[in-house]
Order: sequence, then structure tokens, then C-alpha cells
Amino acid sequence: MLIIVKKPKKGQEPSNIKVDSIYLFNTDFVNLLEKAKKTEYSLEETITNFVKHNHGAWIENNSEVSSLKYPWHLFNLFSQFISRENTHFSENAIVSDTAIFDDTNGPVIVDDGARIGDFVKLVGPCYIGRNCLVGDYSFVRGSSLEEGSIVGAKTEVVRCIMFEKSSLHFGYMADSIIGHGTKIGAGLITANKRLDRNNVRVKVKEQLIDSGSNTLGIIVGEKANIGIRTSTMPGITIATNAKVLPNSTVNRNIK
Repeated sequence: MLIIVKKPKKGQEPSNIKVDSIYLFNTDFVNLLEKAKKTEYSLEETITNFVKHNHGAWIENNSEVSSLKYPWHLFNLFSQFISRENTHFSENAIVSDTAIFDDTNGPVIVDDGARIGDFVKLVGPCYIGRNCLVGDYSFVRGSSLEEGSIVGAKTEVVRCIMFEKSSLHFGYMADSIIGHGTKIGAGLITANKRLDRNNVRVKVKEQLIDSGSNTLGIIVGEKANIGIRTSTMPGITIATNAKVLPNSTVNRNIK
């Protein structure tokens, strides 16, 4: 390896090899990186400087490797991980006799201490983590609820990732990522599609980034608070510790 070129212009690529996986660095490189000037491409620049005087090698891989550059890439990773599992209900979970499970399109996993209320429907791929609560008459499909998270009664959660100790009550949330400890009041409605059905774009560092999907709801940081009867537009980000007042329509990012 001689050099890494970040985002080369079309037709000016130095090779047909793309860095699309993980790095393995030694201590000398880490020390060099810590001293480097912090820029958007400081990692790639440091690698290039390092291999001018040290040995560098790569392993070529022809299979698809999932990216984790933007938060919405977590959806693909979740699908990959859970596809390796089988439907499983912990003996230590409390599951109502009236609950319904459908694992036709993927496994349904209910972990230790989880509580599944009356007339709940879980559709795989779906993971209900340790000590989670899914309230009566709720519908959860294609989603991951991490440890201690809560989905209140009469709530629909579709293709979402809820991190630890986050909660949602009585609403509709689709294609969204909710950070650790975030509390969402009753009545949240997330729009997850544009009216023209084109791909949803997300504003990141003042640039609009194509998510690569025409379905994307909200991305919320840790310990945010969202008031009751809130509506959100597609591709909205809400920052860590942010507060959204009740009766809000959120159509732009909240820093």
C-alpha cells in the first residue's frame, strides 16, 4: 500500500481497490495519529504518511461489507446480525397468552425479563431486549428494543432501533433511531416518506446527504425529551439532551 486517496474524482482513481472495512493499527501508528492535526481526513493522511516509512498491507475482500458511517447504516447491520439467529423466548420473560408472533420474514427474540402485554403483535426480524416492556395492543415489527426500553400501550413501532432505557407511549414511529435514555411523550407521529417518494436526505454538517432509502424517520441522540403530540418530518435529527415542546411539528434539525 502506497497511499490512500479520499474521494478521488471520477476517472482519476489511483486503483480499483476501495477501503471498505476495518483497520488494524499498531501502537506506533496510534501515537502518530494522536499528534496529527485534526481534519476531516486526518486518518487517511496519517496512514499515507505512516506507510511511506513503514510496512502496510491489506486483505482483499470481494464480498459486500456494510458501512457504518451514518446512523441509518445501523438498520442494515441489525438485519445482518439478527438474520443469523433463531426465534427464541426467554423462560424469564413474561409473555401474555394473547400476544401474537410472526417469524415468517425473520426471527422474533424476547430476552430475559422482558414483558409482553395483552394482544401485542411482534413481527420478525424483531428483538425485545432484557427488561423491556411492550404495552397492551402494541405492534412492533422489524425493530430492535434494547435493554430497559419501553413501548407503551397502543403504539406502532416499525423498523426502528430504540437504545437502552428509551421510551415511547401511544404513537407511530417508523424507520427511526432513538438514543439511550430518550423520553418521548404520548402521541408522537413520525413521517418516514417524502410526498414525492424520492430518497430521504439528511442534513449533516450543512450538507444534504442522500440516505439511500425512501423511508427514514427521525434520529435522536441520548437523553433527549420530546413532548406530547409531536409530529416529525422525514430525515430529521434531534440532538443529545435536546427538548422538543409539546404540540410541535419538527421540520428541521434540532441542534
